[in-house]
Amino acid sequence: MSSICLLDFPVEIFHRIFDYLDTRTIIRSLRCIDFCHALSIQSSDFFQTASLSSLSTAITEWKLRKLHIFNGHNLIQILPWPVDCNLNHLTITSYTDQEYRSILEHSPFLRTFVMEYCLIINTIPSVNSSYPQLTSLVMNYSSLSFEQLNYLLSLTPSLVHLKLINHTYDFSSLFDGNRWEELIQSKLRLLKNFQFYFRHTIRKLCSTFCTNLHSIIKQYRTPFWLDIKRWFVIADCIMRSSACEIIQISY
Repeated sequence: MSSICLLDFPVEIFHRIFDYLDTRTIIRSLRCIDFCHALSIQSSDFFQTASLSSLSTAITEWKLRKLHIFNGHNLIQILPWPVDCNLNHLTITSYTDQEYRSILEHSPFLRTFVMEYCLIINTIPSVNSSYPQLTSLVMNYSSLSFEQLNYLLSLTPSLVHLKLINHTYDFSSLFDGNRWEELIQSKLRLLKNFQFYFRHTIRKLCSTFCTNLHSIIKQYRTPFWLDIKRWFVIADCIMRSSACEIIQISY
């Protein structure tokens, strides 16, 4: 077996499993036969102090390479993240920018980071940090501004794959193709695959909105987007749901 999946286990069963696997005899046998490389957890009731401490130990002792944690809201904030971490793939439900930086600081081998929901960043610190180990970043839902995304992406200059799904009520620079072009050329020079879906809910539809939409999509018709990167972008205005969508598609 190359992975263990704990799906909706009662909390007492979860404790027993980790108490059993945390013994030195079992840990030695796990290391010898290379038993556990991936751990997937999906539950809403096991995130207690004892479980989190055992999970932190397991990340280190089992030398986990892949960790998937679902329904663990604010988990990283209370999880004692191990100093020595061999993870190269991490999937979590939600995180803040402080937790994001903390994980990257303690995960020198992390290559892929997937989060289901990115919490709003209230402030953008002036700390200049860089985590070149990360090559793939996926945000399956966020409501961040371009400035906030600019800050987060500047932390990982070695990204090759980037996927963003963002919903905003503020028709801001998030949709500005020129600013994205500048960001990628200056901070994400290795980026080869950029998938994004930006959705803006229109509070009040005005007569000039369609004209503005056409001017925005023209920003994605430059040689950078079409010839160099070959990233094809489309835009649509859904009148029924009062929403504007900008989507990058690959041919």
